Amino acid sequence: MTNPRPLIQPLSADDIPAQLQAGYARALQQAGEAVTVAVLAHSDTASRFFFDRFYAEFFNGGSVAARYKQILRLVLSGLHGCRSCNLNNRASAAQAGLTPVQLDALQRQRYEQLTEPERLVCELAETLALTNTTGRLSAPHYEALRSHFSDADIVELGVTAAVLCGMAKFLFAFDLVQREDSCVL
Repeated sequence: MTNPRPLIQPLSADDIPAQLQAGYARALQQAGEAVTVAVLAHSDTASRFFFDRFYAEFFNGGSVAARYKQILRLVLSGLHGCRSCNLNNRASAAQAGLTPVQLDALQRQRYEQLTEPERLVCELAETLALTNTTGRLSAPHYEALRSHFSDADIVELGVTAAVLCGMAKFLFAFDLVQREDSCVL
């Protein structure tokens, strides 16, 4: 595991803005570090986009059930090898109702414990992951998704993955997260 050594110094706990304090404390509790929050706190615009608009409004809102987005996010962080993300995402997925057996299976990319729509979301995450440079939504996968989700839902899942993958690239490039030994990024 590689610990983060960011060039942009994280703000101290005392300098974190009030609106980010709860997220900072949650990250410390769940992952043992909160470097991402402490660096994003440098920019009110970036932190508000990520935590308020993306997470509060889009990720936790929208038409797709939170459980599917939690599964998507956990599969992506597992594939990317982000230890900080995995710890935080696992805790959030458990709060969304995933069992320890399901969480372990997701971390190992073993989807037998999941329903068909959940497995299809996992496959979508695999298609969209940064580690899959040739990923493309196939017609059969799309048709299988359409049997459980509307086109609007599929777009919402895709945009969710796109933002998460973009943030993952930022987090890795800026050395803001702990990496699993398996991380290839």
